[in-house]
Amino acid sequence: MITLIAATTKDGFIADNHGNGNFSSAEDKEHLRAILRHSCDGFICGTKTANEFGAILNYKPMHVFTRKTPIDWVNMSEEFDLALLGGAQTYAWFLANGLVDNAIITTEQNIKFGAGLGLGFDKYSKQFKLKDKIELSPNTIVRYYEKIRARV
Repeated sequence: MITLIAATTKDGFIADNHGNGNFSSAEDKEHLRAILRHSCDGFICGTKTANEFGAILNYKPMHVFTRKTPIDWVNMSEEFDLALLGGAQTYAWFLANGLVDNAIITTEQNIKFGAGLGLGFDKYSKQFKLKDKIELSPNTIVRYYEKIRARV
C-alpha cells in the first residue's frame, strides 16, 4: 500500500517558488513523526526530498524514485506499506499512474504562498473518498483519504 503524505498551504502549495516546503506546524510535524514511525514499512521520496530528509529518515528503508528507477512499484506496494513523501514530481507520477492507495494531507490554514509547487491532488480527488478529518490545532487540519475501489 502506498500512502501519499503531504502538507499544503491554504492555497494548495507544498513549497514556495524557491522549493522551501518547511512550513508545517509543530503539531503537524509531531503527527507526521507518529505516522512514519508506526504506520509504514519504508519511504518513497524523490531525489531532492531524499537528500534533504535522508538523515532524519534513516530508521526505515528509503526508496529514491526517479523515472529510471527499475522498481516494480505495484509489487512493492502489495508487499509493504510505504509512505510517499514527495516532492511534487514524485507525487504527480504516482497519482497519474494510479499507485496511491491512501492520502494524508495536512492543510496549514494560516499560510498562503500565492505561487509555488502544488500538490496536484485535486486533479485526482474524484478517485478518493474522504475517510476522516481531524483538527490538530485551529490552523492545522488533516484529511485522510482512501482510494475508491471499483466494485466487482
